[in-house]
Amino acid sequence: MTIKHRDLAGIDLNLIVALDALLSESSVTRAAVKVGITQSAMSSSLARLRKLLGDDLLTRTPDGMRPTPRSLALVEPVRAALRQFQGVVLREDDFDPATVERSFTLAIPGSVEVRLIPRLLAFLAHEAPGACIWSASITGACWRTSTPTGSTWPSA
Repeated sequence: MTIKHRDLAGIDLNLIVALDALLSESSVTRAAVKVGITQSAMSSSLARLRKLLGDDLLTRTPDGMRPTPRSLALVEPVRAALRQFQGVVLREDDFDPATVERSFTLAIPGSVEVRLIPRLLAFLAHEAPGACIWSASITGACWRTSTPTGSTWPSA
């Protein structure tokens, strides 16, 4: 299927996120909480979606909001599109130590450095041969001042 850029350019893609929340919650208030917006903003999104899609999507009943047949048909395609979009845009690469080409800096006290670094380098030579380790020896005073305020980290 060809993407019609001009047609899509006028659509607020945040409405798709709102639509998914509305369809999964069947409640404007709960959908708003799920997305992190006000109930008024979600209500406005629902009104815009109704106009865009030419369907009520959710209708008020004595038992709460009920999805229309059209909205029920949209549940899976909308969710699949959001999953795919999330996978592309918010992709988190899996960390693979065997293929990593990265430098890591360790700030550790000298007494620990002497015992740790040789063993760590031997381990990394086998498990992460592309990793480069930099070591910065620190004193207890430096360690304390570099920790977040209110921390209970030990002093040297």
